[in-house]
Amino acid sequence: MSSTVALRCLSSNRSSMALLAVSLAALSAVAPESALAQSTRPRAAQSPAPRPASQPAGPLIGVVSLGSQKVTFYNRHGVVAQSPISSGRKGFETPEGVFSILERKEEHFSNLYDDASMPFMQRITWSGVAMHAGNLPGYAASHGCIRLPYSFAERLFGLTKLNTRIVVTQRDVVPQPIAHPVLFQPRLASEPPVAAAPSAAPPATPRPAPAFKSEGGAETPMMLGVRPARPETPEATSPTPAPQREVTTVLEAARVQQAAATQKAAEANKIADAAKLVVKTRLVEAQKAERASKAQTALLKRAEGKVVAAERATTRARSEEAAEKAKEAHTRALEELEAVKKLTDDLKTAALERSTEVRSATDAAKAADAARNAAQAEARIAARMLDPISVFVSRKAGRLYVRQGRNPVFDVAFTIKDPQRPIGTHVFTAMEDAGPNQVRWNIVTVEGGQADTPPPQSRKRGETSPRPAPIDVSGSVLTRLEFPQDLLDRITPYVQLGSSLVVSDHAPSIETGRNTDFVVQTRGEERAREFIANYVAEQKAAEQQKKGYR
Repeated sequence: MSSTVALRCLSSNRSSMALLAVSLAALSAVAPESALAQSTRPRAAQSPAPRPASQPAGPLIGVVSLGSQKVTFYNRHGVVAQSPISSGRKGFETPEGVFSILERKEEHFSNLYDDASMPFMQRITWSGVAMHAGNLPGYAASHGCIRLPYSFAERLFGLTKLNTRIVVTQRDVVPQPIAHPVLFQPRLASEPPVAAAPSAAPPATPRPAPAFKSEGGAETPMMLGVRPARPETPEATSPTPAPQREVTTVLEAARVQQAAATQKAAEANKIADAAKLVVKTRLVEAQKAERASKAQTALLKRAEGKVVAAERATTRARSEEAAEKAKEAHTRALEELEAVKKLTDDLKTAALERSTEVRSATDAAKAADAARNAAQAEARIAARMLDPISVFVSRKAGRLYVRQGRNPVFDVAFTIKDPQRPIGTHVFTAMEDAGPNQVRWNIVTVEGGQADTPPPQSRKRGETSPRPAPIDVSGSVLTRLEFPQDLLDRITPYVQLGSSLVVSDHAPSIETGRNTDFVVQTRGEERAREFIANYVAEQKAAEQQKKGYR
């Protein structure tokens, strides 16, 4: 793709995005896919989509079938919403693989094509691919985006959220339930202790939880947050009350920490606001004191002038009577000057005191603001601790990656059994609670475990693209994974609804950057790399040109 064509996938908010792999401030908007995309409200005949449910049950998975030109969203009960689409035309094919919603904008406009409207934009790649309302001619016609009927796009916008998983493949793929011992299940943070009798319980003492450790790195708490620990209590000494086991998971403890952090942030916010109000009040008082001091200083000068005038009158007196009057006036002027001086000194002192109070209040406000920022950061970290965990096993990279809250946690070397044999690309998702510390999983097979198929440009005209058939997942994929216990200890405490395990022959896509769940492109990765390389080159050239004009 030439850089000129590539830039047609860009839009106005470029500065807000970044790609981890290239340290690039990437692209926060997508361009309309053609002139037809400027039509923001398709005709009713083009919008036969069913109305999505407003409250999906549990996690949501979207499956885009390029072969049948439709998108289907599933929850644990089955189909939630389905609609026809228009994907990328020849030469601008929509990338295939595992994605998620990275950004959402109800009103979005391109900086190309006269600020064409792109309503209900939901980005799935940083390099310019998104789902949005647009014209559906009945076939693939876009520059890579996934166009939706306007009414469906509008309703879907209220159904999805950031990080909703989107799978793009040629085939009609339906998520299937799966159970296997390898699939993660939530577990307790530690063996639950026996609860003590209320009278025998000592004061609670926090016990630090084990930190996550990146391979070759230093011990650091997961997500830079301190995991909350449940206080240990000894067994009850009294035989009368029946001891009961306390069931506390890491997630339950994290919820407690999140609630405490949120409360702390709210209190810090009140204190910071009150401190700012004190600064404002002290500043007003200081300004009044300063004005009064300046006014009194002017009166002092006048009083000093009266004393000088009285002294002159005394020396110029021609008679004893005039001299006596001048002396009396001089005495009164001195007395007035003394009183004015005292008041002036008092007002100057008051002004200095008010100024000191302003500085003290400002320092206190800065400290309160810093405490508020720290408390808010702690609350954000605590909230991220409640996000589902994502695990990605890459056969090509020979590594296992873990993310939480769309942020990297750690990665380690990991070898799949029989590493020379392809394993395919599969997405396992914890879709439903199945009782205490149990979740039910489903699977979406993006591609089978056969060798990669040739790219479109290497096939003859008219030749259909061969697609690997689904493989026996339980027998051929999960049995090839073996997680050491120490690795499970770092993962399973954070497994919950929405957690996922992605297994693939491919390495993480270049699209897997900051604030991104794992992206695995089974087709289209080369185009993304070319796009980013062209974008980086053009940005460097533009920067050099700016420097040349200076």
